[in-house]
Amino acid sequence: MMPYKLIPLDHGKLVLSPGDKGFLISLSKLRWNKPAGMEIIKLFKSYTQQYFEKKCAEKNIQPNEEKTSKLSNSDGKKNCEEAPNSSGIEFIQRELVYHNCGFIACNLEEPSEFAHFVLSKLSELKTESTSKFPFRIMPVEEVCEAKPKALEKAVLPLIEKTLGSSQLPLRFSLLFRGNNEMESLTQQDAKAIVRNCVWAVNPSCVQCIKYQDYAVVMHMLPPLLLIGVCQDFQRLAGYNTWTIRQGPDLTDLGEDSEDEISDDPNLEEEEEKRRKLRIKRKRRAEKAGLGQPDESIKTFPDEMEDDEAGVDCSGDVEDGVGVECSGDVEDSVGIDCSGDVEDGVDINENGSLP
Repeated sequence: MMPYKLIPLDHGKLVLSPGDKGFLISLSKLRWNKPAGMEIIKLFKSYTQQYFEKKCAEKNIQPNEEKTSKLSNSDGKKNCEEAPNSSGIEFIQRELVYHNCGFIACNLEEPSEFAHFVLSKLSELKTESTSKFPFRIMPVEEVCEAKPKALEKAVLPLIEKTLGSSQLPLRFSLLFRGNNEMESLTQQDAKAIVRNCVWAVNPSCVQCIKYQDYAVVMHMLPPLLLIGVCQDFQRLAGYNTWTIRQGPDLTDLGEDSEDEISDDPNLEEEEEKRRKLRIKRKRRAEKAGLGQPDESIKTFPDEMEDDEAGVDCSGDVEDGVGVECSGDVEDSVGIDCSGDVEDGVDINENGSLP
């Protein structure tokens, strides 16, 4: 495991800027407010000591191995001989010009690991509520300018650290929170850059739509771009503290067809959307126990209207009420503008009866 390391946290800085690490927090159907910020910090602090103890146990550090009681050693690693609830983890709110989310900065070098730990603990509580606000948590490990070169420079070390240690065919997803874009960097361009970085580090990785081992989550707050890597994103309810109360989603542990569904970077955007829509329809049909509908016998809305109403302007009317503009009506009440009616009432061109 990676070392437990703390980084300097500037308490005097109020505005989010490049170099910050922490968590982007949004509220479901609510505007961001200061009480919500205090509530999420309270929730985080309630798990810091458990997280600290877990990291010490992973490194097999015994109390007698550390003689000092300082907060951290010269390498920045945590010492396990500390007073209870003194993990050294700090949180502070940063100001944003956007009112639909908030940013909680922290001095953790690995905020994604802490977020994964907190959400895993919340999933064990099931229906118990630990906060009065429904939070969506996005761990932010890099904050950079929303420009292609800045994104590549920021995300490549992050991918190497997360996915570069193994050449296994890991599943990954590229997700964007929000719809913000900039002329200098669109969401599609950002996904293409991150995808190329992932495949450059680990060519065995497969980009999947629904199930993933790691999700690279991005959020654009012009002029900044926030990036984080979330482990078990789908299993932990998209890092939503409200829905995670139902427990972890373990549907990906069964037979997974997503490994065969890899995004083709050469596809056009509209074609890619149609392809994903066909995949979703197939998945829903399989879930309902239905067969895949035949594309050749699909009925389009225009054809449905013609069939139901029996109105044909091509000259051939089979069933229904036939309204014919060419003079040929087989079985129906014939209304002919040319003066020739086979069966029915003859109405002249001027509208008078003979």
